Amino acid sequence: RKSSRLNMFLKSNLSPTAEKCYDFLKSGNATGRNKAEALLKEVSAEESLSILKLLSDDMNIGEQVDKRIFESFISLITCRQELKIEGLNIVKAIPLQKHDVAFVGKLTPLIDILTDAETSELEGLYSQNEPLRKAFEAICDLKK
Repeated sequence: RKSSRLNMFLKSNLSPTAEKCYDFLKSGNATGRNKAEALLKEVSAEESLSILKLLSDDMNIGEQVDKRIFESFISLITCRQELKIEGLNIVKAIPLQKHDVAFVGKLTPLIDILTDAETSELEGLYSQNEPLRKAFEAICDLKK
């Protein structure tokens, strides 16, 4: 309930361009992501952070993370790299039981922009689960 009010506040304070960008990203499809990426240069850093928070709530509604919206979430971070730390913190805050191998696979574009120290933070998260650890290591091997 508290999150819903915060989301209403965040969305109501978005400019028309930022709202369009959010709607494109929330669609969870590649076409929407491409349209959003084109608009992101017109969106302020503050609004980009609001979009990131809105997408975070949108992707975490059910038992599992909505992987289509998660892809948009990662796309936003890779386009607006100043959101990297906030995005990484959101990923680490998602309960591990909501992570699966497909989820870890969607992290590839994020891992590509992480420092070694930031990558180690995620590695620590996945070290607790053998299939996720193996998937994460495979992605990191591709980065090398």
